[in-house]
Amino acid sequence: DYFLRSEKIGDLVLLEEIEKHKQDFIKGKNFIIIHQRNPHSPYEKGYKAYKGDIDLFPLSDDVYKYRINSYDNAMIFNDYIIHSLFDFFKNLGPKTYIMFVPDHGEALGENGKWGHAILDFNVAKIPFYASLYNGDDSVYLDILENLHYPTHYEIAHLIANLLGVKIHNPNIK
Repeated sequence: DYFLRSEKIGDLVLLEEIEKHKQDFIKGKNFIIIHQRNPHSPYEKGYKAYKGDIDLFPLSDDVYKYRINSYDNAMIFNDYIIHSLFDFFKNLGPKTYIMFVPDHGEALGENGKWGHAILDFNVAKIPFYASLYNGDDSVYLDILENLHYPTHYEIAHLIANLLGVKIHNPNIK
């Protein structure tokens, strides 16, 4: 929760903070949840301080083109943030499990639908990236290979298992 810093540099604050706490991550077990501001509207707030070598889409006076291009720019920046986070933990040293899963997708005018508060395939379809660095875990890798369209529920079970917690849900069916 670094609101003032985040207002100035967007999600670059995440990269600053993980670097500050690098020694804490090396010392022992950690369970870290990172919530990104960048992929949320107004999209241009999240990437405004980024000065990288990517070509961003020009923002337009046309409201629809502006929204789409600012969203696309946010996703380009989002890829940079995710890559940087994965790279940080990959090079950290200890065995590290990483999972990236958004809470929802976004409809950007497909079939006249906009936003994420609607039941639409573009909102429900989300990416799931996972890696294991600096160690082996064949069970984890087998589970990942067999998750074709994982739900948040299945991912939560996977995380619980990694943390040593067994979940018994009698209502699973």
